[in-house]
Amino acid sequence: MVSEKIDIKAPAESVFEAIRQLRTESGRSLESYDGKVAVIKEELDNVPVFGKVQCVWEETEQAHERIDFKMLSSSKFKESYGAYILKEAGDGRTNLEMQVHMDAGLNIPFAGEMTKASAAKDAKHRLEKIKTIAENFQQ
Repeated sequence: MVSEKIDIKAPAESVFEAIRQLRTESGRSLESYDGKVAVIKEELDNVPVFGKVQCVWEETEQAHERIDFKMLSSSKFKESYGAYILKEAGDGRTNLEMQVHMDAGLNIPFAGEMTKASAAKDAKHRLEKIKTIAENFQQ
């Protein structure tokens, strides 16, 4: 399990909405949403070792507190799941943590370490995007 954290100058409601906004950005499309559970289709290009990868994700919301996600299917990856966890930090700030487990299904030496490093890099990138979106809501 990889865990990355970021401090955001925005209330939890804005951070929550920023996470939701990512559902329709850069290769992602919202397939369904019932007010609590979203299904998202994602197409990734240039994934190391794999090239192009398609995934279908399910995100389950607990309003302004957390969003749990799990991979329902993938053209290449074996398993992935995790959560965005939001914690009010006072002064209109929110601490956001992203926890993610990824099993890419690679059967090569150091596959676990490579997958963790890639997941950590992706988590940091997603958290920075969420921060930018949420803080821009405040301006």
